[in-house]
Amino acid sequence: MNRRQFVLAAILLAATGGVGAPAVAGKPGSPEDFLRDLYARETERHNNRRAPDNDAFYAMFSREVRELMQAPRLPNPTEPVGPILHALFGRGVLPGTQVILGDVRTTRSADRIAVLEVTLTVRGQSRDLGVILVRQDGAWKIHEIEYDGPDTLTAHYRRITGRQ
Repeated sequence: MNRRQFVLAAILLAATGGVGAPAVAGKPGSPEDFLRDLYARETERHNNRRAPDNDAFYAMFSREVRELMQAPRLPNPTEPVGPILHALFGRGVLPGTQVILGDVRTTRSADRIAVLEVTLTVRGQSRDLGVILVRQDGAWKIHEIEYDGPDTLTAHYRRITGRQ
């Protein structure tokens, strides 16, 4: 088990209070199907340089993450702007940068939370993302993304909004 799997499994265990069983891949309405469809749609939209629908984009995320993403930013003149973080793909994925979806696989799953790994190819380099989904209002929502390296989606937004 690598560091990412360990950290994500620990979060899953803490959130659910027990050991989650591996999910059955391909089960209708499964977190894996949801995330594969989401990333397939978003890589296609991104690669064709179509602007996202802001309402639809924010609807992919849990209430807590949406609130954090939409919070006012704190200006920090000592911190460089880049590399830009694309919420779904990671750092340095600007419009026009081709993103290829590889594998989506479930690591752990329980009733209302699932931990998955997504493999992308960006500029010929493989990227593995860890994604935590939660079930809210009858649908799967992204609650956290761990990118290559130490950064996560929520850590990034906490930093730029001052909500440590």
